Amino acid sequence: MKRKVWMIVIALVVVVLVAVAGVFLFSGRLLKTGIEVGGTQALGVKTSVQKVHLSLLGGELGLDRLAIGNPEGFESDHLFALGHGGVKVDLVSLLSSQAVIHEIELVAPDILIEQKGLQTNLFTVLKSGKSKEPAAKAQEPAKQEKKPAGEKGKTFRIEKLRIADPKISVRLLGKVQPAVTLPTIELTNISNADGSPMVIDDIFRQVLAAIAASCVKNGQGLLPDELLGTMAGEVAALKDLGLKVLDVGGELAEKAGKAVGQAAKSAVEEAGKVGEAAKDAAKSITDEAGKVGEAAKSTVEKGKDALKGLLPGRK
Repeated sequence: MKRKVWMIVIALVVVVLVAVAGVFLFSGRLLKTGIEVGGTQALGVKTSVQKVHLSLLGGELGLDRLAIGNPEGFESDHLFALGHGGVKVDLVSLLSSQAVIHEIELVAPDILIEQKGLQTNLFTVLKSGKSKEPAAKAQEPAKQEKKPAGEKGKTFRIEKLRIADPKISVRLLGKVQPAVTLPTIELTNISNADGSPMVIDDIFRQVLAAIAASCVKNGQGLLPDELLGTMAGEVAALKDLGLKVLDVGGELAEKAGKAVGQAAKSAVEEAGKVGEAAKDAAKSITDEAGKVGEAAKSTVEKGKDALKGLLPGRK
């Protein structure tokens, strides 16, 4: 009798374990789809992740080859590329309406910044994402289903975001400059500027906003001054887009002022160089004209002397 009871108990435990494993395996697939669809909707550009794997014992989520495309009109094929990232999550919370994320760690992501006119590709993505409009159909990684009115979907509470050694490249005059590595970014208790619950769209935008602010804060001497001046204005506008950048914007105004000031100084210096060059050129032209005039005068005088010897009565 006891043996039969134990067999029933063991069978029930096995069934429960299989069911739990199935739930989390299914959650991994759902998360992959959620990341791709959510990122594409949030940013307006194609977002893809090659693999999402979930650890039952460690409560960790792994991301392999996460990529964010470049907006239309910019040259490069990507804005953001990540080889590997990790997410420490409360596994039980994945089954509730709000997932609790203890930490998101992105290791050495590659960010390629371009400027078109007076706007960077990074800000273009953040600004287009404000409207929450989906990307073009050609860029959709998966078929999207409309949610019933009032359904907000899963929300997230993020305790820590860590972006380790972000590598920033800049495209100038059609060529990509060598990447520079900025200091690690660490943010805690991530939230939206208006205090609303965070959805997966907001996570993508907060990551890119933090990178933009870090470029302005730490990019002096590493990134072009003109680019920093542009980005300083863009970062100042992040609050209007509903974004809250923590811990990286304390010296923003000072850095922005220096960046803009340096850009203006460079412009003045270049204008001065052009003026000096024009002045030198004008002087050279005047000098050469004087020499030509003197040569012409000498030639005329010699011609007169020659004519005196040829014409009768002329001495």
